Amino acid sequence: MVNLDNLFKKISSMGLTVKKVSQDTGISSGNISDWKNGRSFPSALKLIDLADYLDCSTDFLLGRTETEKVINLPNEIADEIVSRFNEEEEEFISEKDIIKHPIKKAAKIYSVNADDYNKVIRIYNRVVEKYGKEQIFISKKEYVELFEFQDGIMERYVINPLIKSENGFYTLSQKDYNMFLEIYKLYVESFI
Repeated sequence: MVNLDNLFKKISSMGLTVKKVSQDTGISSGNISDWKNGRSFPSALKLIDLADYLDCSTDFLLGRTETEKVINLPNEIADEIVSRFNEEEEEFISEKDIIKHPIKKAAKIYSVNADDYNKVIRIYNRVVEKYGKEQIFISKKEYVELFEFQDGIMERYVINPLIKSENGFYTLSQKDYNMFLEIYKLYVESFI
């Protein structure tokens, strides 16, 4: 089900009115009112226009994530990062290689194979090394607590059957995953 709460929270947090959004985007205030009351939903094109106007992602507006912006690097920057980490001793860790996203969107449980947990810790350690403990908004203890260890085979299949570890796995809630992403952004920046 589509949840547009973030759309209206974002409009409000920016000090905007429905009338102002309507004037600036060309989307009728009647349409916006219908969305707010659940009578209809925005088309993909209108959602894209709103995301551009509000400077956030469409996934955020749809309530699929609490992270407002997506890290979307141009190919040239991504290639530069890859070439630099190939020069460095430390191997670059891709979020997509270690975090398994939920199969069922409603579950919103992310997971990490136990075999990859040391990479999760290396990400934090690099950020602290680069920026210093004083600059990081979360302690190592709090960071470690984002990840909850699970050892049951049944839970593995319920949460995500793609988990391949026989040594157990760690789970993250949507909120904890968003916190991990904030540290991961700093990790990526540390290679630039």
